[in-house]
Amino acid sequence: MSDKDKAVVDAYARVGMSLSTLIRSFPQFSQKEVTDVYEDYLRSVGKYEGPVSVSVNCS
Repeated sequence: MSDKDKAVVDAYARVGMSLSTLIRSFPQFSQKEVTDVYEDYLRSVGKYEGPVSVSVNCS
């Protein structure tokens, strides 16, 4: 994915397009590529929560 392609996907994310819609709208790119751009957008606006891992010690 070129920088120009990333900018286009980012622009659509910024206007509120969901990740699932982005993936369907850009079939020429892999799901991982689109997800990476979407997550970068979320990080830039402070909304990325990332994978959550919880550790519980029950002893």
